[in-house]
Amino acid sequence: MTSEAPYEAIEYVVDGDAATITFNRPHLTNALDRAMYAEVKHAVRSATTNDEVDFIVLRGNGGNFAAGGDLSQISELIESASSLALYEFADALPFNAIRHSSKVTIAAVSGWCCGGGLIMASSCDIVIAEPDARFAVLEGRVGIGDPWIPALLKDRVSSAKLSLLMLTGRTVGAREAERIGLVSELLAEGELDLGLERLLHDLRKTTRGARSRYKENLRRLLPVVADEGPAIEGVDQAMIDLVRRWVR
Repeated sequence: MTSEAPYEAIEYVVDGDAATITFNRPHLTNALDRAMYAEVKHAVRSATTNDEVDFIVLRGNGGNFAAGGDLSQISELIESASSLALYEFADALPFNAIRHSSKVTIAAVSGWCCGGGLIMASSCDIVIAEPDARFAVLEGRVGIGDPWIPALLKDRVSSAKLSLLMLTGRTVGAREAERIGLVSELLAEGELDLGLERLLHDLRKTTRGARSRYKENLRRLLPVVADEGPAIEGVDQAMIDLVRRWVR
């Protein structure tokens, strides 16, 4: 088992053929800021280029996966009115790195999984969840219409359910999330680690080459999402005031 020390907002451990990336801001429900996104992106690329790694697991410390973007930083970004700062934030996003990894990617979810956390989970090949997991698309409540959620979920969730989630910001529990297609497998309470081990055991029954080809063929059928620019557009005073209220 090996770990990499340079990371501050995440933990990165390689154990045999599995690399685990753990979001590590539990005091903030693993809220995602630019530095954390950048570390996740770097770790995913490290695992992808490691010939010994076949599987990449994303999970969170402290009982939550990730409760979305760090609104205090987003507030600073939109108030700065700097397009360059927004582009720099977008450059750190790890979603395409996760989607295009040749390794099997797994999101192991407990607690809150919202916003950027839901996008990262939905970028993975497989999502497993404990019964306490809660999922929500909350960006619309602060005036952000992110392009990733519709692109990633259009083939997992019916249009009717997806529209309901995006346009209302409602929260759904793990059982409902599995029923509508957000979750691949719902586990028993307290069995996230055991369920992950069972999944890895089953995955190892297939070959690396077959898994890679399946992933590539499936990826060709999915929408392309460019992360070359900021998802935050049309910033005005009303949006700034709205984000400020959420930060408080």
